[in-house]
Amino acid sequence: MFRISTLIWLVLTIITGSLLFGFGQKAEDERYAILRLERQIKSEQQNMDILNAEWSYLNRPSRLRDLSEKQLKLKTVDNLPVIEDEAVEYLSPPPPKVEETEQVEIEEKDNGNFALSTPTPSAKPEPPAPKAATPTSEPANQKSFDDVLKSIGIE
Repeated sequence: MFRISTLIWLVLTIITGSLLFGFGQKAEDERYAILRLERQIKSEQQNMDILNAEWSYLNRPSRLRDLSEKQLKLKTVDNLPVIEDEAVEYLSPPPPKVEETEQVEIEEKDNGNFALSTPTPSAKPEPPAPKAATPTSEPANQKSFDDVLKSIGIE
């Protein structure tokens, strides 16, 4: 009654239909996952907008000025040191002078290659300017950036 080819076509039709149904379900599941992720992204963007607004509010110059006056209790400096014009040249020495009539010599190396050489300038370099005193150690109450990262669990 049934031929074998009819039976094969019937089996192939059932397999193809079930595969198409499975792919359709997976596509719909992925579409819902994408929508869920887009909602999460929008929520995170709103949270970032709120945090940016809070950051702007907390970093208002008037608020920071009031806090610094209240918490730091700094004294004003009345007599600042004045640097004379002559001392400015001493603090920042000019670059060493190079003679304009330098000649470039071509030297042949042992391996047959050529190299350019310039005579060393005869100008004596000026002594380096004295360095300003800088603090070498951090205050005890300040943490380094790495310490802060370790304290919150990021390494």
